[in-house]
Amino acid sequence: MSFIAEGGAVIPCIPFRETRSILDQSRERLQAAAGAPHSGCHELAEVRADIAGLCQTVGDRVSERIGSSTNLEANSPALTRAEFELGCARSIVDRADPAADNVSSEANSMFRAVDHLAAAWIALVNFS
Repeated sequence: MSFIAEGGAVIPCIPFRETRSILDQSRERLQAAAGAPHSGCHELAEVRADIAGLCQTVGDRVSERIGSSTNLEANSPALTRAEFELGCARSIVDRADPAADNVSSEANSMFRAVDHLAAAWIALVNFS
């Protein structure tokens, strides 16, 4: 985790390459979990925790950008898209059940969460 200074405040952020790496690793781990229905629950739970943490970090960054923006900027398509995609990712993560009987189905849901989170991050980067 690195930090940047904006307006005198120190804000935690995850650089784009590191974010992409986390998302790519999550996809690989989800693929492994989907292929191991009996032992995949543990991997799925870890990925869910990682994605939930990344959702929090990206959400904090989106909130910070909205808070420091003018009304016109806060209503920009990029920030609106980031908020929407982040909401989708959070919703999926909140409903995920790593202990579910169908690990493959849960892994597929988490794949969608990773895709939404990636889209939120890209929208945020495009705004910045």
